[in-house]
Amino acid sequence: MKYLSVLGSTGSIGSQTLDIVRAHRNKLSVFLLAAKSSVDLIYDQCLEFCPTYAYLEDFDSANALRSKLKDNLLVKNVIVLDKDSDLIDIVQSDSADIVVSAMIGVAGLQTFFAAINSNKQILLANKEILVTAGHFLYNAINNSKSELIPIDSEHNAVFQCLKNPDISKYPLVKESMGVSKIILTASGGPFFRNADISQENITPEQACNHPNWKMGKKISIDSATFMNKALEVVEAKWLFGKDVDDIEIFIHPQSIIHGMVKYDDGSIVSGMSYPDMRIHIAHALAYPDRFITSYHSDLNSLGNMEFYPVDEDRFKPIKIVKEIMTSGDHILPIYFNASNEVFVSAFLDGKIKFNSIIENIQKVLDKAPRGTVNDLETIAYYDNMARIMSKFLVDKENN
Repeated sequence: MKYLSVLGSTGSIGSQTLDIVRAHRNKLSVFLLAAKSSVDLIYDQCLEFCPTYAYLEDFDSANALRSKLKDNLLVKNVIVLDKDSDLIDIVQSDSADIVVSAMIGVAGLQTFFAAINSNKQILLANKEILVTAGHFLYNAINNSKSELIPIDSEHNAVFQCLKNPDISKYPLVKESMGVSKIILTASGGPFFRNADISQENITPEQACNHPNWKMGKKISIDSATFMNKALEVVEAKWLFGKDVDDIEIFIHPQSIIHGMVKYDDGSIVSGMSYPDMRIHIAHALAYPDRFITSYHSDLNSLGNMEFYPVDEDRFKPIKIVKEIMTSGDHILPIYFNASNEVFVSAFLDGKIKFNSIIENIQKVLDKAPRGTVNDLETIAYYDNMARIMSKFLVDKENN
């Protein structure tokens, strides 16, 4: 039996992780559920999975959850937490084997590194952690007994294409493996087939209407702007140890091939499956074994598969992120990620136009400081400064 701490349990990845638990109760059990403020959803999850602990970041939401739980005999003993320090302590508990890191944004940064320091196996879906603190990853993992498995579909596919990867030593790609390129695919988002659409008039509903994946609003907008793929380039750099020039992206509208590895001899090994995150989550939860699942891919129904090069003038985040990562600067990725979170939220709230998201990110980067970062506290400082600057631009656009 493996015991799980699910960070971000009410989000898309967290909910799909619990789908796997539901199907394999003889092998998986939930120790901790953690979310931001979704009282009703995490209450339902507590009723079904009976964790020892539940955490809600929002204080009032945590109190509301306590009230609901104490009135039900089945879950009255679930301990509700609302302090970050308590969450970190519980994540480090010996009672849990696996930490699923699926909190949105940099909220899970300290908890992620706490899990590493307590030698957990970590299933990583939160790419923002590696964007902001990827340069810490190697020392943290390699000086612990922790293991890390990516569950983003693209990086998990690449992981599956590698021969005998050591999940306790990073980067995953060693020189002896003969890997020349890491290849990530992108669906192109909801507007790839409609290049002439007026960016200024795009609505949140249109931008969230992804053609292949069922995702949360934030990541759906990131897919539409191509920010999601830009963040994944950074994630791939730190996970696999390849320079950004050796990480290629192809638009693949069918979303069947998620990632590929090109070897020095010219061979290309690809990871294929239907666009369902539960396939990748199940792989990571069972690793190095495999669960039997119902999420099968039928080759007879695949049809044609298309691949297109990325036009970096149209999909500007790719060009921006390559410049950032080539510079070697530690602060720029923090500003890149934090400003995007602010502008996506503003767009969803109707405060800025769709085309303003990337335009404003570039404005923030142009004014961002440069330098190195040596601790998590400094990351938090620059993250906050980037958000202040970004919110100022949002307010300016609304006045």
